Amino acid sequence: SGKSNDAFPGKDGGPSAAPTIVMGANGIGGKQAVHFDGASNFLQISDSSSLRWSSNFTLATVERQATYDASAASIGYIYGKFTQTAPNPGPALYVAIPGPAEQIFGMVDNNDFLTNSTDAGYPTGVPHLVIFQWIADATGTSGTLQIQLDQTTNTKRLATFPDVSANGFDAFIGANGDGDSFYFAGDIATIIAVNGSTTDADQANLAAYLKSRYGL
Repeated sequence: SGKSNDAFPGKDGGPSAAPTIVMGANGIGGKQAVHFDGASNFLQISDSSSLRWSSNFTLATVERQATYDASAASIGYIYGKFTQTAPNPGPALYVAIPGPAEQIFGMVDNNDFLTNSTDAGYPTGVPHLVIFQWIADATGTSGTLQIQLDQTTNTKRLATFPDVSANGFDAFIGANGDGDSFYFAGDIATIIAVNGSTTDADQANLAAYLKSRYGL
């Protein structure tokens, strides 16, 4: 990480929490990715000022949810940094399965979240580009939540944006904000976080770069 927000395997969960690296044909687009087993694997990032997003932010990832047993509904966190008190101000990005309801969720608190909301759902076993954003109005307090899954974008207006800085709380990749449940099963090639405003051109360039790099 350019801001020294380095992720460590099993920081609080012990060696069994460490995910594995997959490469080549097992990676995404021929590039290496981090594989999470959906049972105990996660990465943890110590809290830092650059991860305390108080206004505009962009969270982008290229990931591949593993195929699954359709009888076993589950939630798997890709990224989460939130407090443990209601309403658990985020941000967080997670997958909910199974069946036609499988979707990507972007959340800033228990009441304010949105999904990719597509009829096709969220096909597992194939890589996806996901971009989750908070785009503030000029006032800085109201604005738009936006989530993009591949070519589809969904938005939600918020009159008041909650405090999502989660000051003092670590960030987790592959598990919930405690690192003890809601484990992600699949592969994550990259996570890019931008703390601050971005232009439409910035977003287009980011999406184009990730699509090109990972053959999406």
